[in-house]
Amino acid sequence: MITWSPILHFYQPPTQDPDIVQNVIYSTYVPVLTFLENNPTFRLTLNISGSLLEQFVTLNDTVAIDSLKRLLSRNQIELTISPFYHPLLPLISNNTLQRQLEQTRAFTKHILGVSPLSVLLPPELAVTPENIETLKHQFDFIIVDQTSVEHAWSFDNLPSSPIVSYNGSKLIVNAHAITELLRAYPTRINARKFVDLMAKNGTSDHLLVSVNDVELFGHHYVERIELLQQIADQPDVTIVPISQLIALVKTIPEIGEITSSSWNSDQYEEPFSQWDNPNNHLQQQYAQLAAYVEKQINLTKLEQLPDHHSNFITSRFDQGISSCHTYWLSNWPWWHPKLADKGARKLILALRAIPKHEEEKMIGEKMYSKLTLDIWQYHWQKMYTDGYKRFDDYREKCLSQFPDIS
Repeated sequence: MITWSPILHFYQPPTQDPDIVQNVIYSTYVPVLTFLENNPTFRLTLNISGSLLEQFVTLNDTVAIDSLKRLLSRNQIELTISPFYHPLLPLISNNTLQRQLEQTRAFTKHILGVSPLSVLLPPELAVTPENIETLKHQFDFIIVDQTSVEHAWSFDNLPSSPIVSYNGSKLIVNAHAITELLRAYPTRINARKFVDLMAKNGTSDHLLVSVNDVELFGHHYVERIELLQQIADQPDVTIVPISQLIALVKTIPEIGEITSSSWNSDQYEEPFSQWDNPNNHLQQQYAQLAAYVEKQINLTKLEQLPDHHSNFITSRFDQGISSCHTYWLSNWPWWHPKLADKGARKLILALRAIPKHEEEKMIGEKMYSKLTLDIWQYHWQKMYTDGYKRFDDYREKCLSQFPDIS
């Protein structure tokens, strides 16, 4: 028997176009939540980013919120926790991380009336050993990708254990192959073949965990919302929330080391290059602007400012360091100058609001001006076409290695 805990990640960047958010609400979020409401025995773990929850409120769209509340009241869903605006843990300070975690706890409690589990889902599953060490006393469990605890993954090599212990931390291990198949398989997935792949390898008692963006189930692949039900209908599969799977784990093996990783680690030699590539001058400029703004914030006595003033500064900064802004500068696979531009503007708004001398602000203004000019020059000169071609070649090679589950 396979016991599978698929964790669905709900997120939109804080600078997303409201029309796109509305579209995703009704192409994915509402259909998935409605599916759960119509199947009361189906229990899942969700990760609802504070950024998205905030946009539900801003848009005054209560349909998803009301559905979440009903599902929570029926104990049909449970929530993990992430920093509010989806920053990459390895690229931010601990002060910023703690501020955003506290904001997630408070806002989730305020809007949904519940507290998340003591289970941390790092955005993009991006972690370093230092992150794990810093957070080990804050959470009962931290979710990491298989590439963090095992040197290699393949479609024939699911995690040897769904939970491992490392230096006092309990780590829930994402089955990389399952995540990869659900997010990248190009055609309709056959539920029976998918289950057979899960069954032929992995742990002896077949306890598996996977994390995926929920937008795969409707927004990106219309038919994939049906796949969850089709898999659940298989006689040798039980789908459970993460708390139930944790209770089934009999032994937790100790491992001696972990490596820095994300759920995209296999695409690069450096695990975080999709967001912080040393050879991507636009990402590096963005990171330098963010670092400069944070330095100025740290030199400011925010506690001496009125709450609305200090909150404006930190919220704009936190929105500006959302992972999506540098992701869209990666040109791997996609390129979106408008969202990156919006993110940079959040950073400069934070700097402009700091009570600093003009000389310090002018340094940041010059960094911001050069960054936005370079972004749009890259765009208007169509330099992104080379990146698209390189990724298409890479994707074709990857797809040729996928098992047949159609």
